Amino acid sequence: MPPEHLAGALFTAALLSTRKDLNHRVRSLIVSHTPPFDIHSVDDAAEAFTTGFREAGGSQAPRRRLRADTFRDASKTADRWLRNGVFVLTTEDIKSPGPWMHNLPPVFFALGSKAMLDLPASAILNSRKPRCITPDDKWLQETKRLVRLAVEEGFVIVSSYGTTPYCTTTRLSKGLPTIIACDDVLPFMGPEKTALEFYSAYHDLFQVERTLFISSFPPGTQPRRSVRSAERDHLVAALASVLLVAEVREGGNMQQVLHIAEKRAVRIVGYPPCLSNKSTLTASKKGIAVPLVSPVAEPSHGSMSQSDLKPSRPRGARSGYIRFESLYDRRDESPWLIHYTRSFHGPWPGQTIAEYCQSLIDGSEGAGHSAFDTLIRILKERLIRASSRLTRGSYYVVSFTECLPAEIETQIKWRKGLSRWSFEPYGIAFPRESLADLGARPAVYGSKEEFQHLPADDKYLFQARGSLSEIGTTEREWRINGDFLL
Repeated sequence: MPPEHLAGALFTAALLSTRKDLNHRVRSLIVSHTPPFDIHSVDDAAEAFTTGFREAGGSQAPRRRLRADTFRDASKTADRWLRNGVFVLTTEDIKSPGPWMHNLPPVFFALGSKAMLDLPASAILNSRKPRCITPDDKWLQETKRLVRLAVEEGFVIVSSYGTTPYCTTTRLSKGLPTIIACDDVLPFMGPEKTALEFYSAYHDLFQVERTLFISSFPPGTQPRRSVRSAERDHLVAALASVLLVAEVREGGNMQQVLHIAEKRAVRIVGYPPCLSNKSTLTASKKGIAVPLVSPVAEPSHGSMSQSDLKPSRPRGARSGYIRFESLYDRRDESPWLIHYTRSFHGPWPGQTIAEYCQSLIDGSEGAGHSAFDTLIRILKERLIRASSRLTRGSYYVVSFTECLPAEIETQIKWRKGLSRWSFEPYGIAFPRESLADLGARPAVYGSKEEFQHLPADDKYLFQARGSLSEIGTTEREWRINGDFLL
């Protein structure tokens, strides 16, 4: 977009951000048709905005005269974006052949070095992965290899964030020229709180001065997450001149991305010209279209079934339950309270996303965050961290149960809604009297109405009855408010 159009485009984007009746594509179209104007002149702004709306085919023309406060707010916001270095791109600015084929919007919002768009770029493609990830996963090993090869060939890396595959690719390319496609409004265009949250989550994932951030979403009401994710994936591919396939599942969004790339005659490494019958497509020598480099090693060709999306049973599982060695025979009142550990998906509490990805890349001990890894972490830290998951309100608690392993084994099942097992075969037992002295108390099971009548100091003990707590009422849960130091 020509420099003289930039201020007007940003002003229009700010002005349209309050229009909930216009979807993100319509707002983008209006921005692309708005002529340049003086954003500090209310009359010029009103005329240009009306022109852009009419040229974009708007069915309901805006008011000819802008309200003073509306004009002032949009002008102030546009000035802030300009000071922050935000600029606007069009499909003409994207050097990749035929980006329009991805059905992307006419304008994009960006921050960083625009010169990166003039360099050859490659993207590593992965389908969505199961929540349980280990350093030995084939897609991870292949992603590491492909990033290394792309860097050796001098390509800019196109990636994103928000998913483990994208974050891993971005971490591998940190410090190198990188283009990041966002799946939401450009973080630097949102409220100050949004920018701070973004930096808090990803500050060590990027080297900002060597990164170009691009978003296809104008500020304002956004489509649902699945739509944003799909559009982000198409933008990643549109920005790349070479696509490197680590692992793509047949029938998913990434396969559609690759179909379009084939039509654009973009170079694809690791993807057969004709789809195979396998449910997972991985890199291989056979069928590579215009190889970027020779593969260092022959990756495996394992296929993925629907059941692979669910973690395997915990160790010792048999016939739907786990075999434990009982501490004691079952009693009506156990002298023990047990904290059973679970697999933990994603970064540990206190661990950044970049640190988590680096542990997977390095194959660090415990990087898979299994239930056993959780147990070892607790023992090393001498701390059981509290969680607010499945508790009503923002109460962070540590949970224990009166049930000994012999009782728990009959309650083990896969909880689809939570994507995890109800129990896994690791835990720490504490003398019941000792925990009671330290403040542990039995959970209170009840209805939403009963929660309202609980004293404020007891609300952390509440657990709603229902499908997610059917097991809870039989496991005889106890809780401690806050972290538990060993």
